[in-house]
Amino acid sequence: MFTILLVLSFALSMVYMYIEAVIYGLEKRKWALAAIVLGPMLLPMFQITKRMALRKVAGFDSVYLDA
Repeated sequence: MFTILLVLSFALSMVYMYIEAVIYGLEKRKWALAAIVLGPMLLPMFQITKRMALRKVAGFDSVYLDA
């Protein structure tokens, strides 16, 4: 049962990171592969990369409110 939950969480994290990578213009294949290998442990690094990509596009002097 634990193995099924572990595999399911890795698969769902791969789907989530793939969709978010498409939305934010990140490398889809790289993030999907990393999510399959590392699973949900990759989420903090993914969030930081998303924010850095947003800052690169919007500029570091602009204000972005996440509502």
